[in-house]
Amino acid sequence: MRLRLDGTDPARSGYLAGAIDVSAVIAALADEHGLSEREGEVLGLLYRGNTQKKIAERLFLSVNSIQTYAKSLYRKLGVHSRQELIDMVNEAMDKGDRAR
Repeated sequence: MRLRLDGTDPARSGYLAGAIDVSAVIAALADEHGLSEREGEVLGLLYRGNTQKKIAERLFLSVNSIQTYAKSLYRKLGVHSRQELIDMVNEAMDKGDRAR
């Protein structure tokens, strides 16, 4: 069993439920910014740390196609790097947590 840095058990502290929220937040961002279904899928995979090559293999597409989807979703989201994309999703998650 792995514990968090604070010593708590993630399975007992709602950690797994939080993972489900990430998909909902990504879907909401995709909808809000007019992303296509494929762009939303690429967004989620980029957020989760996958390389473009790994995403291409997973989706049975070329790396060039993934680069095109990534450029398009970066433009639509108004971000310029993967870190900005991650920060945007994390901020949306924080707003959702505060709304509860």
